[in-house]
Amino acid sequence: EVSKARINKGVSADKLPSDLLRVPTFDEYLDICMRYGCVPFIEFKTPEGVEAAIKMLRRRGMLDYAVASSGKLDHLIEARSLSKEIFIHHIFSKEKHFDKLCDLGYAGLSLKVADPAELPEGIIGDIHERDLRICLRAADTREKLKEMIDIGLDYQPSNCVFMPLA
Repeated sequence: EVSKARINKGVSADKLPSDLLRVPTFDEYLDICMRYGCVPFIEFKTPEGVEAAIKMLRRRGMLDYAVASSGKLDHLIEARSLSKEIFIHHIFSKEKHFDKLCDLGYAGLSLKVADPAELPEGIIGDIHERDLRICLRAADTREKLKEMIDIGLDYQPSNCVFMPLA
């Protein structure tokens, strides 16, 4: 149903053919990720779909570089129970969840911090000591991307496509 809706606003929306102005299906999204070498970053808002998504990623051989993401820890626990290979990402995590994420293994988190300069002192080191990875949302300019890399963040989700930084 969602793929029937048409995108009518945005950068270059008036220049693209009609068939590109729709939300792709999950299967099409995975095709796009494979074609362009992008990491499938899948956000679960409800528990429905976790198992089906994991099965589809497994069938396509994409589990070892996809990300299962959610603001709800229970969804990530479900994803981990279905796959030890998938990286799990807790959105806007809090310190009280760090040990559980550590126990789940192969995990990372984002904090509800808009600017890297606002990160609490020592938080990146604390997270790394727990063998967790950290990112912030979102590196939407080259300057912000470089800043996030420079302070030691492990991955940088973005709403933009960047050429590699020199």
